[in-house]
Amino acid sequence: MTLRACAYPALILILLGVLALAAPSLDTNLSSRRLQWLLKRDTTMNITLVRDNAVLIAMRSWELGTLAEALTELEYPSLSVLASPIVTNVVDVYPSDVVSIAVAVLSAKPSWSLALISSDTSVGDPCSIGPAMLLANWTFNDASFSSAAYGQLTYLLSYAPRSSSGAISHRTDQVQLWSDFVYMAPPFIAYYGALADSLDLLQQAYNQVVLYRQELFDEDVGLWRHVTLGGWQDTNHWATVRNGWAAAGMLRVLMTIRGSTQASGVWAYQQPSGAILNYIDVDPASTFTDASSTALLAATTFRFATLTGDQTHAEAAARAYAFVQSSVDANGWLWGTTDVLTWSVPSATGVASPEGQSFVLLMQAAYDAWRTALQLEIANSIVF
Repeated sequence: MTLRACAYPALILILLGVLALAAPSLDTNLSSRRLQWLLKRDTTMNITLVRDNAVLIAMRSWELGTLAEALTELEYPSLSVLASPIVTNVVDVYPSDVVSIAVAVLSAKPSWSLALISSDTSVGDPCSIGPAMLLANWTFNDASFSSAAYGQLTYLLSYAPRSSSGAISHRTDQVQLWSDFVYMAPPFIAYYGALADSLDLLQQAYNQVVLYRQELFDEDVGLWRHVTLGGWQDTNHWATVRNGWAAAGMLRVLMTIRGSTQASGVWAYQQPSGAILNYIDVDPASTFTDASSTALLAATTFRFATLTGDQTHAEAAARAYAFVQSSVDANGWLWGTTDVLTWSVPSATGVASPEGQSFVLLMQAAYDAWRTALQLEIANSIVF
């Protein structure tokens, strides 16, 4: 089953318009010589060690979901929603690493729980594992996976708290919107809709992106705030977990319905080192660089450039890629990240970021796809 793209071109156009963000004015037509220079920036990372470390330390719901997506894009790219068309039938590729995550989550899930993680205080985070459940269902041919995915979707759409505008809360105990949600839930809704050939679910995924953007996007600076509504708010423009999550989540939703865009305004704040700051748009002396967000935003930018041919921010992504490379040690650990629970301070010395490890995998998979496409363009003497 494939998506009927002709059935909703208007939806794709609306998504493109809604998600377009302010960006710095840069040359979109890079010369062949400049592109060849970018292609020379090859990886020195041992991506196998990075992958093994990511698998080793991922434990929380969003960490497992992000890892499953990273492994899909890196090791089984033909099964990713970034492939075209979306694969919905069993093929000669068995995503064992991804299925093992789904199996572990399913084994620990109580039968009475609709959510994939019964004890999670987040509505959105368990949804990040949903695509892995759906992938396991049609590759493993086991109805227990589809039942678990349906239960998660049912809880999300029918029981989770909502704002007065209809935005689904990211939290279970109150109505509160976090930009993280855009990566966790809408891609799951959209992927479910793609597999079920449901325009209604694709519309609902789109609606949630729109509603979240209306509440969290700061028009003045072209960046996303972190948290609104509920008992407390955070209006800061975080890198990793807010603008990075939002950009990557929107890209996945758009690609699921055959469209694509991403948040590129952050590159206006890129540091000379190639890094993005934890607080994106503040005095560098008052914050710190974050290798996690830098990797995720580079991944999103490489994917966007590959899918659209727009190389506007490819050079910024290449600088970010080089910065992340320099932040990975010989044992495959990414350092210089943000504490995943407090967001406002660096990770403690010797403590690695589970999501950061997965972000490096996402970045490498995106870089490899971009590099291959660019080499083909140059070989065919086509200048962007």
